[in-house]
Amino acid sequence: MRLYKLIILLTKIMSIILVSSAITAELYSMYVLINNYELPHYLKLLFWIGRFALIIHLIESLIMVYYMQLRNENYIRYGIYAFLVGTVSLLELKNNRNRI
Repeated sequence: MRLYKLIILLTKIMSIILVSSAITAELYSMYVLINNYELPHYLKLLFWIGRFALIIHLIESLIMVYYMQLRNENYIRYGIYAFLVGTVSLLELKNNRNRI
């Protein structure tokens, strides 16, 4: 059980780092487009993977916001948490819902 909690914690930390990196990469991509620079070809796949991850995290965040509104909780805080952490937050929501 202790190993499971450690893995969950490391997953949360890595998810926050990777989502922040994807946001930074997207900002860099916009900077490149605005200033008419050419984006290196080997980075284009990386940017698409980052965009896909951000879209998935956004969907998970919207799911969390919906459920927190139904429970009259602070949905903005949980939505941001779900956006940064990802699937682990939905698993926590599922586990907490079973306890109530």
